[in-house]
Amino acid sequence: MNKSLITVGWREWVSFPNLDLPWLIAKIDSDRQPSILHTFLTKPFEKNGQAMVRFGVHSHQNDRDTAVLCEASIIEEHNGYNADGEKESYSFIETTLQIGAN
Repeated sequence: MNKSLITVGWREWVSFPNLDLPWLIAKIDSDRQPSILHTFLTKPFEKNGQAMVRFGVHSHQNDRDTAVLCEASIIEEHNGYNADGEKESYSFIETTLQIGAN
């Protein structure tokens, strides 16, 4: 694994190759642990005894018609509150993030 550091701006082009999620603009928030991916139609399910989550991502900013449906293994779940103060369940996944050009 390459341990060299790179400099990133507050907005960067990123992709999630393990999710077949193409390039999108991400806001880089160094104070946020863990990182959050805004999703919709989030639905937990089970596959071969493994907890999974299926979700949609709008891959183009301000374009609600273009979406990619993804599926990933859940590594952890937590309850919390969304920006509107409503209780929500959060599924945590682990995936590869690619920043900038290869």
